[in-house]
Amino acid sequence: MTDQANKAELHCHLDGLLCPAYVKAIQVDGFCRALDLNQMQRLYPIRNREEWRRLGEFLAPYVEGNGGR
Repeated sequence: MTDQANKAELHCHLDGLLCPAYVKAIQVDGFCRALDLNQMQRLYPIRNREEWRRLGEFLAPYVEGNGGR
């Protein structure tokens, strides 16, 4: 992984963006079921600022309970 990709992944972590593995795990418990995991997985890995922006836009409806259960 390049330094740029590592930095992009770090920003995702710091911004609190969900990763596909975490979403898959919590969907089993009934959370984030409205989120399309397959579409989210196509957005990973985050390699640059544009990909980070696209992931943020994809997740925006689910932030702070807007997409919820």
